[in-house]
Amino acid sequence: RQVFGQGWLWEMMTAVYGMSKSGDTWGLELDKVHAHVGLRAHAHLPAIWVRSPGTAMEGLIVAKHVDDLIVDAPPKVMTKYWEELQKHLKFKPEAVATQFLGMTFRWTTKGVYNLVHISHGDYCDMVVNTYKDLYKRGPRPSSTPCDTSEKLNPEANERTEPEKRVQKMLGMLLWLARNSRYDVAYATGMLMSMV
Repeated sequence: RQVFGQGWLWEMMTAVYGMSKSGDTWGLELDKVHAHVGLRAHAHLPAIWVRSPGTAMEGLIVAKHVDDLIVDAPPKVMTKYWEELQKHLKFKPEAVATQFLGMTFRWTTKGVYNLVHISHGDYCDMVVNTYKDLYKRGPRPSSTPCDTSEKLNPEANERTEPEKRVQKMLGMLLWLARNSRYDVAYATGMLMSMV
């Protein structure tokens, strides 16, 4: 006897990581939980939640990236937020973010001001070290990312399947070019047109 065959439909009781609707489902669930604790989605940035007026979550900002949350708030509000969230969701304990999406965070105090320093320096070092590992040599220093007077012609080269290491390096450079190193955007785009 065939137990599962044509015509069967499986009802999913929870979002499955990697499914196309998982991100939407997670976002909707977070909307419900955040509404319960007095937060609302930003009008133009649906992955950002801020406190609703007149709630106890004064100064709280929550950002979502895929399945990660990054939260900024005064210490007492932060503690209250995690306590409330834990009533509704199972998650790993919160930690002070030092790395997020290739950025390094460092906190300092200057007089009455609390400062956060955000840098891609560690990620840049990782790009260089990855290049060294993949190509068994260091990158050559240059005063400019590329010579703009030299025009590359992607049609002149035979199209082949790009090497995985080339794709990896271009992906890492594209991340930098889009987020903080705009000076390498043109050169990265030119290289990508050749792959």
